[in-house]
Amino acid sequence: MLLQLDWLTAYAVTSRLATLRRRLWEGRRFTPQRQGVSGKLLSVPSIVIPAHQEEHSIGGLLAALAPLSADTEIIVVCNGCRDRTAEVARTVAPWATVLDLPTGSKPAALDAGDAAATSFPRMYLDADVRIDAAAVSLMFAAVRGEPAAPDGPSVPGGLDAAAASPTYDLAGASWLVRSHQRFWQRLPANRHGLAGTNAMTVSRAGRARFTRWPALIGDDYFLDGLFGPAEKARIPAAIVTRPTSRRFRDCISRKARIHQGNRDIRTAGLRTVHTGGGAGGIAVVLRREPGAIVDLPAHLIVTVAARLLSWWRRRRGTSGVWFRDGSRRKT
Repeated sequence: MLLQLDWLTAYAVTSRLATLRRRLWEGRRFTPQRQGVSGKLLSVPSIVIPAHQEEHSIGGLLAALAPLSADTEIIVVCNGCRDRTAEVARTVAPWATVLDLPTGSKPAALDAGDAAATSFPRMYLDADVRIDAAAVSLMFAAVRGEPAAPDGPSVPGGLDAAAASPTYDLAGASWLVRSHQRFWQRLPANRHGLAGTNAMTVSRAGRARFTRWPALIGDDYFLDGLFGPAEKARIPAAIVTRPTSRRFRDCISRKARIHQGNRDIRTAGLRTVHTGGGAGGIAVVLRREPGAIVDLPAHLIVTVAARLLSWWRRRRGTSGVWFRDGSRRKT
């Protein structure tokens, strides 16, 4: 009688066998623990990287993570890729596990990565960001409660979730996009928590708070809602650089997708109402930085246009479609 394995289990078995073969080929033994700077044994962390059509960015990201390859599980989950994402990942990072799902779905990619990964803390990292190994180590240290290095920057310890502190690549962006971005990143809702960072780490206990990722847009918004203010933090010294839209139309399309995803998460009862980004958030920004008023018109234009586009997509029945911003990925 043949055993019927679901695709997640099949990928998990395949990837773990591939990892074992790779470690044997490299002539080294992969151990589930290593010694921390305090002398105690620490579990080896893991990184899950969902990637869709990221052939131009995945190589640079994996090269930056190479210093961690000896004692970190790194799993790239290509999903629905019609370009060379998987090929580039395998070439640049032969030490990584590369899965290749036929259908484009970030929630499915995150589930597949979780099924393949065996260790904690666990980081979820978007494939189009720039981050270095030192920043990743700081995030792991914050969740472990263990210093990343004896003389390194201090980080809060014992958290269930940690995120990097984002900066934004505005090269080539229009003046309207730049102005909106300057105001948007000042909003209280965008200065704390996990959402919008594209680089999030959870402890074993933190990951145990849910089973599978919701089949909705807004994985970071969902994850952020699982933790209270005392259980999560952004790590100031852990910097991640995120791409931004270059053109106004791409910016409002992406913002509409995010707005709809957050709305769907709340409608599904997966978290409470998001605060700090509406009129109250705007008032907080202007009280704190009166000069920011010069960027308020651009922010309002983008926000209103994005809300209208989100409403129009719901009417057309396309609100669940992942509208891709190609302007963020041009070399």
